[in-house]
Formats: sequence, C-alpha cells, structure tokens
Amino acid sequence: VKLLEADSEAAEEMVRSLNCVGCHNLPGEPMVEGKLSLVHVNQKFPKGELAAFLRAPNAHFAWTRMPKFDLSQKEASNIAQWLRGKADEREPIDRLATEVDVKRGKMLVATIGCLNCHNHKQENTFKTLDLAALTPDKWMDGCLADEPSGKSPHFGFKPEDRAALRAFAASDRKSLHRHEPAEFARRQIRLLNCTACHGELEGFPRLDMIGGKLRPEWMQAILDGSLKQRPRPWLAHRMPAFPARAKEL
Repeated sequence: VKLLEADSEAAEEMVRSLNCVGCHNLPGEPMVEGKLSLVHVNQKFPKGELAAFLRAPNAHFAWTRMPKFDLSQKEASNIAQWLRGKADEREPIDRLATEVDVKRGKMLVATIGCLNCHNHKQENTFKTLDLAALTPDKWMDGCLADEPSGKSPHFGFKPEDRAALRAFAASDRKSLHRHEPAEFARRQIRLLNCTACHGELEGFPRLDMIGGKLRPEWMQAILDGSLKQRPRPWLAHRMPAFPARAKEL
C-alpha cells in the first residue's frame, strides 16, 4: 500500500480541531472510562486501511457511530500515521491459520449467532427462542446472568443495564413497535456523544435551541453531509456527517 508522507504537526492539529478526545483515549494518555482507546489501531488495521476508514467510516456499516468528517486523502493519511506512531506495535503472529482453523471458523460463524447481526453470504444455522417466548423469569440467565457462562455472549452489561433489560422484559414490550422521533433523537445524541462538542466547546451551538432555530431540511443536509457550504467557516472544527441517521434526527 502506497502511503503519503506524513505531516505529524498537521495531524496533531487536526486531531485537536476534530476533538477526537471527546470520544477517544489517545495512545499514551490516561484512560478515561466511557471513551474508546486508540492504543490498538496497529492491531486492528492493516497498512492503508486506517486512513481509508477515517475517510469513509460508514463504508461497511451505515450505522457506525464513527463520524464522517469529509477528510481529504492527505488529512486522513496524516492522522492515521500519527496514530500508528503512538499506538502499540502490532504483535507478531505465532502461526498462520491452517485449513482446519478456517473450516472451524466458518462453522462457528454459521452456528453461534454471528449472522444474526452481521451480513454474509454464508447460511445462518443458528436458532434461538423467539423474543415472545422469553418470559421474564428467563431474563435472569444466559447473557443477563451476573456472570454469563457457556455459550452465552458476554456483553459487558453493568448492573443498571441488566436492571433496565429486566424491566423491559416485565413490560408488554409494545415499545419495540412504537417510533417516537424525539426519543430516537435523544438516544442518538447520547450514543453519538454530540454533547462532547455541542455545549462543551466554544463556537458550538447548544442542542436545546437547534429545533427552534433551524429548518428541518437544512439540518438534514448538514447531518447527511450534502451541505458543502460550511455555516461557520472561521472555525477550525468541522461538523461531521451521520448519513444513516440524518433524516430521523
């Protein structure tokens, strides 16, 4: 993969102006709970792929929480190489995968539930109970157990997460079929961590006044990335796009 020559100073300034630390723990800095660490980027991304991801984070998953900042190739390459230089080195692979490993991996993907969430051409043979068949007493075990065991997935639920899910189990569950735009917006603002910039950094408008100020079609154009004219060109910060969520937000 041909890499552009990195400009570390420009990369560091770009990381600052994009407020990456609002969501991420940068390599070499103290860990903050609730933020995603970038110390493992060398483990995760092959050469060239981190820059590609920074330019189009939604290329393979439209609903990713990673913001799309409309970075140029040079900007993305600068940031990627700067992060790689600070992150942990890639650990050497003890051995190459064998044909047996590949065959077993293919079997596991089809049988342990991976394809319930991920798209793949392989046939999904994993079966489980319908949600309606899960009576409230069954929400104490499996992945909701205090310490999941066996084949149950480990979601890392906190006690309050398990309590909320069990409260949902005891309800009529009709909320799954209701769509409330205001509730959707509140959820997404929390999941996307919008308040790490809005209401926190100078020059960013507070979100509690946006609805009374801007037209919906204008906000949608900002959020889906189709508005190329920057509303505040004097700011070094950039408003990212979240195309999959734009219309509902």
